[in-house]
Amino acid sequence: MRNYKIHALYTVAATVAVAVLAGCVSGTSEYKETGTYVSSATLRQIDPGATTGEWVLGVLGEPTERVEVGKGEEIWKYLFTESRNRKGQVLFVTGADTSEASRSVFFEVKDGKVTRKWQG
Repeated sequence: MRNYKIHALYTVAATVAVAVLAGCVSGTSEYKETGTYVSSATLRQIDPGATTGEWVLGVLGEPTERVEVGKGEEIWKYLFTESRNRKGQVLFVTGADTSEASRSVFFEVKDGKVTRKWQG
């Protein structure tokens, strides 16, 4: 009988400890994307001198930025940014991890045709 009471006491103590610790652990995670992601596969399909600006607009949509560099010539910039923000707390210790990555893809479009492409 005595061993049963000790075992029951340990079981109750362990259950209480788990319940208390579970209430002391918390966390949040946030992921956000902005802009237009241009995959490597899509970039490979764009052939300078052959691909039209209309095709690029049809596939990727409007660029983040357009800069006119000459008569009938523009640079189109597609910017993509992803950010992750994680916060957590265990008992009285708080931590955070934030990261951000950006990718830019540029197209030179002259007289309706892509003449050059590059990543920055």
